[in-house]
Amino acid sequence: MKKIGILKQSFDPISLQDIFFVKDQIKKMNLDEVYLIILDMNNLVNISNREEMISLAIQNEDNIILTKFYDISNDNNILLVNNEATIIRNKILKGNFSLLDEKVKNYILKNSLYLEEIVKNTLSKKRYEHSMSVANLAVDLAKSHNYDINKAYITGILHDITKEMPYEYTMEIMKKYFKELLVEPYPLYHAYTGAVFIKNNLLIDDEEILKAIYFHTIGTHEDTLSKIIYIADKLDPSRGYDSSKQIEFSKKDLNEGFKLVKEEAQNYIKEKNK
Repeated sequence: MKKIGILKQSFDPISLQDIFFVKDQIKKMNLDEVYLIILDMNNLVNISNREEMISLAIQNEDNIILTKFYDISNDNNILLVNNEATIIRNKILKGNFSLLDEKVKNYILKNSLYLEEIVKNTLSKKRYEHSMSVANLAVDLAKSHNYDINKAYITGILHDITKEMPYEYTMEIMKKYFKELLVEPYPLYHAYTGAVFIKNNLLIDDEEILKAIYFHTIGTHEDTLSKIIYIADKLDPSRGYDSSKQIEFSKKDLNEGFKLVKEEAQNYIKEKNK
C-alpha cells in the first residue's frame, strides 16, 4: 500500500515554500505521494481560483496531487503540517511575489487577485479607499475607450502603493534609483518609488503600467493608460468635490479630458502657491 502524505491548507495562494515543504517531506519520510486538500475557511479567493493556482504550481510534479478526498482508513496516511505557511502567506499579502511560482504570479495578475488585500495591508483606510475609487474610475474610463480593463484596474489600485512608506524607505529608493530627481518636492517621490516597488516586489514588468504609475503625479507621459490613471487620480469621486462633469467629458474624449484635468490641476497649484 502506498505511503501517502496529506497536507490540508487554505493555499490562499499556494507558495513556492509550500512546494519545497512537500518535496522535503516526500524525501525525508519516503512518501509515495502527497495529496493537497484545500481548506475553505475565511479565504480571500474562491476555491476554483485556488485550484487553478495549485494546478499551475504542481503541473510538473508527478507525486504531488490536488484532491478533495482521501482514504481515511489507510493507516499509511500521514498528516503533514507546514508551520511556515501562514508566515509566507502574510509576506505575499504585503506584496512579496518573489515567494510565488511565476505561473501562479502571472495567474494572480491576470485575474487581479489579492491586490486589494495588499493595498489594504500597506495603506491607511483613507488611502486604501482612495486607491479603490481610482481603480474603479480607471476601469470605467478604460471601458469607455476600449482599453484593457485589467491593466487599468491593476494600475489604479496600485498607483499609491508607496505613498505611506516610511521616510527612510522612500529616501533609500530615491538615492539608489533616482538621485537626479531628489531636487523635486517630496510629495512626488511616491510615484517613482511606487514604480520600483511594483517592479521589484510584485514582479510586474509591463512598461505601460510602470510608466503610468511613475508619471501619475505630473501627467507628462501621454499614452492611453497614463492618461486614464492621471484623470482617475485627479477626479477620484472620494476626494470630496463634484467631478462628475469632468468624468463624463473624459469618457467621451480622453485626450481633451486629459488636457482639461491637467490644466485645472496646474491652475489649482498656482492659486495655492499665491
